[in-house]
This record gives sequence, C-alpha cells and structure tokens, in this order.
Amino acid sequence: MPFSILGISPIKEDAYDSFYPVLLEDVVEGRKEPGNSVFELFRPEGTSDLYLLERWKSHAAFNAHLEYPYIKDVLEKRPAATPAGKEPNAIFLDELSYVPFKEAAAPKATHNGIGILNLKPETRDAFIKIAIETAEKVRAENGNLGFNVYQDQSDKNTVVIVQRWENDAAYQAHLKQTGFEAFGNAVKTSLTRPFEESWLTVRDVGRPEGK
Repeated sequence: MPFSILGISPIKEDAYDSFYPVLLEDVVEGRKEPGNSVFELFRPEGTSDLYLLERWKSHAAFNAHLEYPYIKDVLEKRPAATPAGKEPNAIFLDELSYVPFKEAAAPKATHNGIGILNLKPETRDAFIKIAIETAEKVRAENGNLGFNVYQDQSDKNTVVIVQRWENDAAYQAHLKQTGFEAFGNAVKTSLTRPFEESWLTVRDVGRPEGK
C-alpha cells in the first residue's frame, strides 16, 4: 500500500545554505531507491523553510530509506538548522484523489501550491467531495501537471492539496477559468482559519543546479 508524507522543516535563514545541500542529496538519492515513486522538495516564497513531498510503495520501503547514510546525515544535521522554539513536522497522508504528477519540462520554472486546510468537522465530507471533483477538472487543463488531494491520517479534519503547473502563465490562465465556484465557496465556508494562512506558493528546489 502506498505511503505518502508531507515533511515540514523550519530552517534558520543563516543555516539554509549549509543545510539545503544535505537535504537535496537525500532527495536526489532517495529518488533512485526502488521503493520510491515521488520525492519532491519545495521552498515556500519568503521563507527559508523546506517542504518534502514523498511517496513510497509501502511503509517497508520508507523504513528501508531510513537506513541510508544520506537520510541519517539529514537527521543528524537538522536540529542545528532548526530555529529555537520550532520543530520539524511530518504529516502522514491518505490519498483521497491521486494521479502521478506529469513530468515538467523545466521543474524550476513550475508554479506549485501546497494547501494545509483545517476544516470545520461539519463541513468536512462536503468539502472533500468538492475538492475531489475539482481535482478531476483541473487535471484536464492545459499546463496542469497535477492536483492531488490528501487527508491527514491523524486528523481527519485536515486536508492537504498539492498542485503543480508548468509555469506561472499556466497557473494564471487557470485562475481565469470558470466553473470552480463550488470550490471557492467551499473554501470560504469550510476552513477554520483564513485561506491565505493555509495556502503556500512554493518553488521547486529539488533538482541539482542546472537540472
């Protein structure tokens, strides 16, 4: 059974340049492991934090990953790079609507978004239904590379959405589309905190320089 994780690493600004290559090595080498199917690294705009999106073919494959030296290096060096008062976090995900991401022609030019959406319990089921319907529509748009919907295994009222676009222009064209009013209304009425605090625009930083 696939095993997906959204890993969140708060990073001190003055530690980013030294810690980022350590985490990037884990990403690049982790993709080569037979049990891995997704290993993406993102940096939200305006921060030095790093987000990992991982998908493993099984829990056993993830456990096998933890035995490699490059992830052990990450775990050893991450505490010194973490700001005081903050902790890394891992959200273990159930896939509600998942289709593998299309390959990007230029990964570093992609427009990417991660939403960690905390829902009012009474709106959860209706929101999930609309989010899944929206995912199916969005995937058919020109320039879309993926729109996947997940649920936090430990908090069923938290839904995670990850979307990828070929570039900013493709995303801006999406925003001009009609037919997504139901999703927009669901966002306005279902979240426990403002959408602006729940949604991150993130850059793909999971490739070595020049790739």
